[in-house]
Amino acid sequence: MIFTGIWFLVWDVKRERKEEGMALRTLIQIGSIAAIFVWGGCGPDPSSGIDPDSGTPQDGSVSEDGSVSEDAAAQLDGQVTVADAQVDAAVDASGGCVSAADCASGICLNGACCPDPLLVCGAYCCDAGQRCFAGGCVDEGAECLSAADCQPGQYCQPGLDSDAGVPPTDAGTCVHPSLGGRCMDKPPACPSADAGVPAPDGGGCAPAVCEYTAPVGQIEVIRRWQWGYDPPPIEYPTKADVWSTPVVGRVVDSNCDGALNELDAPTVVFVSGDSMQTSCSNNGVTDYACRKGVLRALDGRTGEELWSVDKAEPSSQGFAAVVPALGDISGDGRPEIVTLTGEGKVAVLDADGIVTHLSADVVEGATDNDFGWGGALAIADMDGDGAAEIAFGRTVLTTSGGVLSLLFVGTLGNGGSAGRAMSTFADVDGDGVLELIAGKTAYQTDGSPLWDSSVPDGFNALADFDGDGLPEVVVVSGGNIYLLEGATGAIELGPHDIPGNGSGGPPVVADFNGDGEPEIGVAMQNYYAMLKPDYANTTFVDLWSTLNHDNSSSVTGSTAFDFEGDGIAEVVYADECFVWILDGVTGDVRYAGLTQSFTGTEMPVVADVDGDGTAEVLVVHNGADPTVWTCAHHTTGGDGYPVWSLPPMASAHRGVTALGSSNGRWPVTRSLWNQATYHVTNICGEGYGLCPAGSAYGSLPLQEVPSFGLTGANTFRQSPTSIAAPDAEVALMVDCAPQPGLHAFLRNLGQTVLAPGVELQFYVERAGQDELLATVSSTRWLQPGEIEELTYTTLPADNVSLSDSYYVLLDNSVANPGFRECRFDNNSSPTTTAVCPAP
Repeated sequence: MIFTGIWFLVWDVKRERKEEGMALRTLIQIGSIAAIFVWGGCGPDPSSGIDPDSGTPQDGSVSEDGSVSEDAAAQLDGQVTVADAQVDAAVDASGGCVSAADCASGICLNGACCPDPLLVCGAYCCDAGQRCFAGGCVDEGAECLSAADCQPGQYCQPGLDSDAGVPPTDAGTCVHPSLGGRCMDKPPACPSADAGVPAPDGGGCAPAVCEYTAPVGQIEVIRRWQWGYDPPPIEYPTKADVWSTPVVGRVVDSNCDGALNELDAPTVVFVSGDSMQTSCSNNGVTDYACRKGVLRALDGRTGEELWSVDKAEPSSQGFAAVVPALGDISGDGRPEIVTLTGEGKVAVLDADGIVTHLSADVVEGATDNDFGWGGALAIADMDGDGAAEIAFGRTVLTTSGGVLSLLFVGTLGNGGSAGRAMSTFADVDGDGVLELIAGKTAYQTDGSPLWDSSVPDGFNALADFDGDGLPEVVVVSGGNIYLLEGATGAIELGPHDIPGNGSGGPPVVADFNGDGEPEIGVAMQNYYAMLKPDYANTTFVDLWSTLNHDNSSSVTGSTAFDFEGDGIAEVVYADECFVWILDGVTGDVRYAGLTQSFTGTEMPVVADVDGDGTAEVLVVHNGADPTVWTCAHHTTGGDGYPVWSLPPMASAHRGVTALGSSNGRWPVTRSLWNQATYHVTNICGEGYGLCPAGSAYGSLPLQEVPSFGLTGANTFRQSPTSIAAPDAEVALMVDCAPQPGLHAFLRNLGQTVLAPGVELQFYVERAGQDELLATVSSTRWLQPGEIEELTYTTLPADNVSLSDSYYVLLDNSVANPGFRECRFDNNSSPTTTAVCPAP
């Protein structure tokens, strides 16, 4: 067989009747076409001068604009004529036929005898050992569950092997059961002289660069899912209040294939409790809700509970509501969860919520009244020995030898009050070994101070602000901001009075105005402020301040994200009553939502929460009394605040809400946000060139790359942005059942996952009119290269026939795209008719 199947036909197909039967002729319209993808192993003769992989001439005849020269066109035309003659010869050799009676066995298809009806694939008869897939005949590759099971240059196409899926004994426990698949060749790369511009081939190949930049404008937000009040929790239903920041990462093997990879949904982990509408430390002399939380794990795709653990040991009162941390503590290639018990012990839990380690020692501050009312854990391999260190404030434990043991307790800075401290690991002196930065002090691995500044203790961030490639340390304390030299702790700038009242929360660092330099955002009691170091005048410049609502603690944190991929970050922040996205340049409100909180040090999180390749925002809520916290006072919108209200059908905003883009346009980001002092280089996984090749997802770097030394990563508490995108392409095959069946094939030719919910419209074309028959939505997450078949079986009421022409359209226009993709010229299939066996 010369042609066993052509993937996504982008050429006009003409059929000419011959005396002995029907021969399929594929005519390539040269013009702007620069690539041919022949599916299934039979393509141009290697001696023809056409690259058998890409389908392009090997002699450089494709010009820079993707067109083909006249000489090359003539050469290709001659080769097509030869190939056409070979088709005719193959038809004649196989025994021409005009009806099934002319065939000793099987059926008559396109003027040739096909020995087995099961080998029929649209217009083609497959060879023995092949199967019909996506409108063409393909050679089945090896069984697989993910791309890791395939050879380089291949992907795993799910659903092609019913025997390679999840074992029946495990299927009941899988959140997202895996489909057994077969290894298939990846689509060829589009030829292009300019790597940034795909060749104008009309489809069928994967662009070398697949990117999408959202238009700048109002940030459209939609609720993806909500856990906590809609509906209430399944386990421990009264403990739905959340006042500590969640962490995100792929922890659970959600498809039970024995591996942790891009096929698994990210997991959201946090501590929740019952604050009884008041602050967690003020609801009884002996009943401190701050310390009686439940550790939860949710499926990031749906918000459904995976598991909940109320105690790390029988004698414990619960978990303290500090921010947990994620990282591969055991070295088994999978992240574990690190948290604190209500008594102050460090607990490590695996993906199933089973406690694997529990320290004998307790962290400093565990007996303070505000323990569990904020604060966070940090993890890193401090000395590069392969064993993780875990910090709460100035208390550090090590996992050396596989046992949790106390490494040191510092005596100076703590990173905030002892009960809700927040410290971070970083190499501030350039010796390749991490220090612990705890407020005003940098501790070495033995607990001795590298330096101790004279500034008050407070919350930290790190970045290179003076452009010398070395870090500065930000300290926010008592309503003032300071900038310290990282290597010595010397005061470079400050104190500077931050606009607004109160203490000030954990700072965020990002490029908020697009000048290529970092700025600092800080939440105060009544304003959110943006500041910039001014070394020329040895001070800070107040860039802007925007009204907020944190009249109680005034120590809330914030994060940053570039929602439009334009190199300018926005602020993401939540206070007692409202969730804000603020313009980084002006402070203008780009989005305002509703929440309730008595506020600790919590902050929203931006990560790829559901694994769809784009960012989501996680916001936490606790049912703080809206009258006491004055949220209920904002009823008109005339006081400078949005109108506040309770959620529909619920008595309070509680739990965790995932917010996403209403049009799917937010950029790609990591599925990892593993600690409250997150900076891009503190965790391995999902590229960014930060860890050695082969580093396990969620592993801790043996030697952390300084984030302040990387272009585009000189940030702190900002999730990184990528404008990589999927590329949806469609094809159509019409079967020959008495009532025509339309089989659409949706393929992702891009560089990131294509989320489900892509709508395909089936049309019939007759009498010069296009009539919509049906709309069908995709149901699977398509990794690059993968295909999903979507079928519509026509109805008698459609009044269609096999002689009609059909096409399928993906309505995602350039002018108003419904989701992110890098090109729009391959969203409609060619018009197709059925090719049926002769009777």
